[in-house]
Amino acid sequence: MSLKRDYYNKAFSHIYVEEAVAEYPRTCEILQKFPEAVQIPIHHYKDVFCRKRQDIAGQEEHPMLIVAAKEGRLIYEGAPVCQSFGNEYSIIPPV
Repeated sequence: MSLKRDYYNKAFSHIYVEEAVAEYPRTCEILQKFPEAVQIPIHHYKDVFCRKRQDIAGQEEHPMLIVAAKEGRLIYEGAPVCQSFGNEYSIIPPV
């Protein structure tokens, strides 16, 4: 039994890279870890991955890697109608 074969995911076959981060040192580090992956330049990840009627089952079967920049606020104030459960801050994931 091989740990590499049996317990780890296969390497990504395709890596989508936003133009804004293509030259970042961290992007280069990531891409070096997957030398056989096809690199696909994209303008913005939502142009490719947030479209309607996408095949979710297919995406789970063949996962792709996206290298993109963080945008906007990542932590928002909770709505006044929501319970805080005694916490000062609420975390709402970005859409």
